[in-house]
Amino acid sequence: MLTEFEVRRTLESIQMSDAPPTDKARRLLRLDRSLRTQAQALVDAHARTQRSTNRSASLQLERMAASARMMRDEVRESALSFLHSNPRYRLNIGLR
Repeated sequence: MLTEFEVRRTLESIQMSDAPPTDKARRLLRLDRSLRTQAQALVDAHARTQRSTNRSASLQLERMAASARMMRDEVRESALSFLHSNPRYRLNIGLR
């Protein structure tokens, strides 16, 4: 399971690398897939603990799942910014 520190460190190393923007975006999306799997596991665990009497464990898992979703959003936003920065791969926004 990835910690927030590990995710931020990986995110920073990808952003600071000399790789082309598309490679950076691919690496970030790979990290996103790991976070998605982790977030889903936390949501599932939270659902199981809600049925138990251990309220603190349920709250902790809920906070961890929310943190994983926020980190995932940050990683995806960073990947999208790299794709926008590459003129060869501009997204056609607003076109019919």
